[in-house]
Amino acid sequence: MLGDPIEFRLAGHVEAIGRHLHARCHERLSYLLQAGPGDPPVYLTWRLRPAPDGCVVRLEVDEPETADAPQDAEDVWLPVLAALQLLMNHSDY
Repeated sequence: MLGDPIEFRLAGHVEAIGRHLHARCHERLSYLLQAGPGDPPVYLTWRLRPAPDGCVVRLEVDEPETADAPQDAEDVWLPVLAALQLLMNHSDY
């Protein structure tokens, strides 16, 4: 539900916290993400679009309080997208 808290866990440990901002089934998921309560927020939006062989996934990252270069964002988020692609290629969905 809108505003509900979310947690991202790795090996049973909370790595990031956030809250749900928007969802549209089979189209879009948006949430705010922080490494901790005092850290600057990152706004993530996952967009899905049907394609002939499955779907296209687009990740939009907005870090308003961070002056990092675009390359820094790519260094963080491209591995996330690569891992998602690997999971989807080896799943039974």
